[in-house]
Amino acid sequence: MKKGWIYLVAGLAVVTLTTVGFAGGKKGHVGGEVTKVDGAMVTVKDDHGKEHMLHIDDTTKKEGDVVVGAHVDAETADSGHVKSIKAHAEEHAKEKAH
Repeated sequence: MKKGWIYLVAGLAVVTLTTVGFAGGKKGHVGGEVTKVDGAMVTVKDDHGKEHMLHIDDTTKKEGDVVVGAHVDAETADSGHVKSIKAHAEEHAKEKAH
């Protein structure tokens, strides 16, 4: 019976730490190219090739057009929700032209 409790507590610890890790993974700043826009979800590929799924809604402060191909800088909350996002579509278009 003691072993069962130990396994249960260990399992809960792993689940809790994993959940906290994923929730905090998007906190802070995300910058890169928009590769997909699907409703409120925007996928951004950073300079290291990692893709970030960002949630945007009416509470998000937006500057510019968040469209596929635009370069964006986003500030996110603990939950991964985007607090503010700035799109630099013209700069990205100039980079592709050169």
